[in-house]
Amino acid sequence: MKEKIFSLIVVMMFSLPSYAGLSTGNERDACFKEHKEIADAYNCLYQKRVESDNQLDVLISEISKKIISNYDYPTEKPDSSDETVGSVYNKYFLDSQKAWMTYKKNLCLGVASSIGEAARDYQSYKDQCEINLNKLHIEELHIMDLPPAK
Repeated sequence: MKEKIFSLIVVMMFSLPSYAGLSTGNERDACFKEHKEIADAYNCLYQKRVESDNQLDVLISEISKKIISNYDYPTEKPDSSDETVGSVYNKYFLDSQKAWMTYKKNLCLGVASSIGEAARDYQSYKDQCEINLNKLHIEELHIMDLPPAK
């Protein structure tokens, strides 16, 4: 029994810093340093989150175009006359991005709820978490290293 309790405590100790890390960042720090009014700081961080989302959306769109352009040859399926490898690849790519967006939203809701959903900083925790995950995902997408669209 003592081993289980000890294991639980160790797991909780290591999981808490990771949540704290997702809710903190340069954007949040800059907004709160730059704006005296708390509402203005929250709006600043919200705008930074919107910009981050837009940057990710643009990259996803560019990658989608590259996939369709670079894999424009037909599939080997006899019954799919107008289907290309790119259209199949792109479908899976876009489906994975939708799933990732859901993951991001849900994880950041969890991270923000760690301070209580009624807490004043709830939204700023959520926004910073989404910015941090967007940055990491942008790095992941760059690893695809696709050639430019034809």
